[in-house]
Amino acid sequence: MLPIQESFEYRLQKGLWQIANLVYPPACAGCGKLGQVFCQQCASQTIPLAGRLCQKCGDPISRGEMCPDCLAHPPSYHQLRALAEYKGPIRNGLRKLKYKGDLGLGFALAPMLAQFAHGLEISPDLVCAVPLGKDRLRERGYNQVDALAKPMASLLGWRFSTNAVWRVRETRSQVGLGVRERRENVRNAFEADPGQVAGKKILLVDDTTTTGATLDFASWSIIKAGATIVTCIAYAKATAQQDQPI
Repeated sequence: MLPIQESFEYRLQKGLWQIANLVYPPACAGCGKLGQVFCQQCASQTIPLAGRLCQKCGDPISRGEMCPDCLAHPPSYHQLRALAEYKGPIRNGLRKLKYKGDLGLGFALAPMLAQFAHGLEISPDLVCAVPLGKDRLRERGYNQVDALAKPMASLLGWRFSTNAVWRVRETRSQVGLGVRERRENVRNAFEADPGQVAGKKILLVDDTTTTGATLDFASWSIIKAGATIVTCIAYAKATAQQDQPI
């Protein structure tokens, strides 16, 4: 485990969530057991993506260094890596974070993401979360990726921005769309602030990824705004054999 030097801000937030959990005892988002936001047993069942992975998108491959899709159409980002497979307790937890407004769950899951990001040996100048559209943000009231990315960045001492990249148009849900439809759905859907990203190495964070189309086009907008490199991480990746995130 990486020796994390918790910042004052992080320790303050951690203390507030601990008080909240004493007042309103949580149930584990993975298994429903009372007492913890995400219990150690469920954390231990998080399944890392293993084996040979495409050097670009992180998809499992049987041979070579890159998958056929990345060879044919290289994505804008330098690299995409996901912490775990989108299954089991982590799948349950990410769904609850996304739709049930349990922001304390984002804080509880962030240390695992911080460990993962640290292991990639990257040193970003700025961390950004994939943004929601205005309508969806208004409807949901929060961006679940912010809830993961901000405490992760705080733990690692990395600067985080909520407004360096944004959506310039509303998009459909990616659920149920094919690969080509997913790409068309998010094409030209993002813009980035040159004042924040130009000349910088950016880490772009998402909660889940399937084809990587959203991260690809969001990365393209950041590169267009002058960033030198964009690395992407996601908490979980759904493979072709798994259910797509909802």
